[in-house]
Amino acid sequence: MRRRRQILADVQATHFDPEVELPLSSLESAMREEGRALNKRRTELADRIAGLEHKLSGDKLDPKLPRAGAHGQLDAQGGERHHMPANNALGQAREVLLQLGDDRSKSPLLTESGGGAMQMVKEDHYETASHGTGHQEGGPNEYRAKQTTLIVEGKYLEAIQMDIDDIRSNPLLKDKYEKVIQKFLDFLEENQREVDKLNRTSKLTINDLRAPKAPTPAAP
Repeated sequence: MRRRRQILADVQATHFDPEVELPLSSLESAMREEGRALNKRRTELADRIAGLEHKLSGDKLDPKLPRAGAHGQLDAQGGERHHMPANNALGQAREVLLQLGDDRSKSPLLTESGGGAMQMVKEDHYETASHGTGHQEGGPNEYRAKQTTLIVEGKYLEAIQMDIDDIRSNPLLKDKYEKVIQKFLDFLEENQREVDKLNRTSKLTINDLRAPKAPTPAAP
């Protein structure tokens, strides 16, 4: 734009001087260059708008990107990453195990970055039982404290089962995230050795978590 103004100024300054040749070719070149720049900017803005719509939609996420895995390697895609178990529970359990001199404290699955997570729409993340704060009975703090205890006791998968059951029991989330839960369980299988270390006192297996629990039949 500055270049165009300078050329226009030159044109205006020389327009009435018959001895000075008007730099029309330069003006035309500058206008073409500006036109290309404007088109490029329009394309960039269109891509950004499309990307924003993509991120906000929740059901139009990039299928090429994983929706579950290690928290530090997971793209939130405009939403949030839901730790399972909760990040607070991982940190608390790691500290307890460290104080006990337990080698499980070194497991990458107990770190914020290496801990398992799944991608969720922000509003859906708020629906999970471990999200937020609250000291009330049955609130997020009590929920995470229970997960901490299970991890320290060597029942890592039972702590994860809490989160999976929480999502599956929520009518707003269960159908939307079942495929993501399966991807999360794939991630655990890829880290089976670490899972076995953290789950050594529990009989629960990753495969046990694959199928939703059958609803309890109503009393006659």
